[in-house]
Amino acid sequence: PPCDSSSERWAGFADTFWYIDAMASKAANGYSAFCRQDFVGIDYAMLDCATNDPLPDYYGGGLWSKLMGTGVVRAASSTAVRAYAHCHPTSQADLTVLLLNLEPDDGAAKPRKVVVGDAVAATEEYHLTGPSGTGAQSVALNGVPLKASLDGVLPAMVGEAGDAASVALAPASIAF
Repeated sequence: PPCDSSSERWAGFADTFWYIDAMASKAANGYSAFCRQDFVGIDYAMLDCATNDPLPDYYGGGLWSKLMGTGVVRAASSTAVRAYAHCHPTSQADLTVLLLNLEPDDGAAKPRKVVVGDAVAATEEYHLTGPSGTGAQSVALNGVPLKASLDGVLPAMVGEAGDAASVALAPASIAF
């Protein structure tokens, strides 16, 4: 059937939370693969079927592939912040911690300080947020909107140096 782009307008940054959380919880329970229902389509697409622009899930999945290896490490979580940890895919000596702050960005919520450990030498952080909230059809990495160029070239997804002992996690955000 032809693309009905109006049906995808709900596909926003909020969907990235369930997608990343689902991959992480499956990995924590021994699954080695995760299959999406749609790559381009109506319900759970990673690309807008009218424009072929990547949706926020696409970028979240890209960071997952770049940063989360197959070795799963136990991590403690709370009600508002879910935490997962994996060995880095290219360096087994490095650990990637995934944090999902499920607290809504209602203007009253403050960033959460999440302690990652006192033996950490250095961190490289990748923070995903919805520029206009969780309903945003776009996503920002470390405050910079991610958008493919007109000729389809994806932006580089580069982390920023962080505090070695803790991470400041904004409400309604995902951090690797």
